[in-house]
Amino acid sequence: MNKRSYIIIFSLVIFLSGIISYGVSKFTSPKIGYVRSGELVKNFEGMKEAKNIYKSKMEKWQANIDTLQGDYRSAVSKYTNDLPGLSKKEKEERELYLGKQEQGIRDYVKSLEEKAKEEDEKMTQAVLNQINSYIKEYGENHGYDVILGLTQEGNVLYGNDSKDITEDLLKGINDWYKNKEEQK
Repeated sequence: MNKRSYIIIFSLVIFLSGIISYGVSKFTSPKIGYVRSGELVKNFEGMKEAKNIYKSKMEKWQANIDTLQGDYRSAVSKYTNDLPGLSKKEKEERELYLGKQEQGIRDYVKSLEEKAKEEDEKMTQAVLNQINSYIKEYGENHGYDVILGLTQEGNVLYGNDSKDITEDLLKGINDWYKNKEEQK
């Protein structure tokens, strides 16, 4: 064989190797994992901390409500004790005052319920954003093509345990969160 034949054969071998490599990589199975989403969210330290902060706020709000209700009960008790000595006009004024006080408490409770709902949604969304961001980074760093979420609603009906990356993700995200908190 002459030099030109070797070059043609060599070029053909390289070309075919490239095609075969491309074909193998094109037809290999994607790397897929799944996460037990509920468990990940529940055991994420960021969620636990957010729940504690939310619980503190709720306790403070409840203490405010209890104070207002205690003041109202005291006013009703005082009114009841003073009732025999009150004139018709004083009785009407006190009843009007008590009615406004009671309505104020109802309005305050209603506004706190709305605020609590908003706070809960905001807190939950912030935690989910952290988790989703971490999962994306984890997937990219570990070569995953797809990471699915296993939920009670049935997004994934079955997953082989070997594809379950929940514990690895949970450990990683909690370590990440602790490091982030220590840097504050």
